[in-house]
Amino acid sequence: MTFLTFVADHPMGSNFDGTVVSFTSHGAHIDVGGMLCHVPLRRLADPPPQKARQVLTKGETRPFVLLSLDAARRRAELGVPGVGE
Repeated sequence: MTFLTFVADHPMGSNFDGTVVSFTSHGAHIDVGGMLCHVPLRRLADPPPQKARQVLTKGETRPFVLLSLDAARRRAELGVPGVGE
């Protein structure tokens, strides 16, 4: 899925399912229909975990919410519904 298709299909604040595909030192990457999105640690729990693996499991599919878009970098930032919204 291209960034433009993702933006057209997912309005800001919308909830949808995504699959955890990898972890970084500052969060996790989530696949939403072929679009790779990012969830920072501060959007996973309150208080934020030290590692995303404390909250998520690789391969897990769960609900996320779209919190911000960076068109220049073609990035989408997600969060767990109810955390940091």
